[in-house]
Amino acid sequence: MIGYLLHVANSNPPVVSYHRDGLFYAMKDQILHALGERETHDTLFGPEPNYDWQVITHPCWGCQQCKPDHWRWNGCNGDGIYSRTYVRLERWRLGGYTFHKPTGRYGAMPEGSQVTITGLVQHKDYGPWSWRAAFLLALVFDQHFAWRMFGRTAAGRALDRLYGVVYRFFVGEDQIPF
Repeated sequence: MIGYLLHVANSNPPVVSYHRDGLFYAMKDQILHALGERETHDTLFGPEPNYDWQVITHPCWGCQQCKPDHWRWNGCNGDGIYSRTYVRLERWRLGGYTFHKPTGRYGAMPEGSQVTITGLVQHKDYGPWSWRAAFLLALVFDQHFAWRMFGRTAAGRALDRLYGVVYRFFVGEDQIPF
């Protein structure tokens, strides 16, 4: 059940602040390390983790509108690609689902490696169930994250306003609560 909930939540991870704070991914790592199993293969020196390689290509935004010598000034080398990032992803299994955990970003891929994921990982859209699954997992594994998620809901905002009214009732209108 936890594997399925993590799979649904991972399809559209909640962002609880204006910047990507990583709270969901920290909780995901905690769950995978506690309950998941890292995929490995046997080598002469013992088990080694299995990795997938992801390439993320950032196109140059100016090549279509600029002069032919545009690449000299903006760093795309004339091929229309501003940058490429190679991400090494460790594979984990939980409840029959495969999860990826980034373990490094590189400007070039090591020799002998092969790209298995091109672009961003595409997930099935579960709609509002992604948020609900993440909230259920957060209630069990990371209550701080659950509280931050709850604060972004209408009920959380209403509770915050109620707190403000109760605070003003007991402290008084003329006092600032901070």
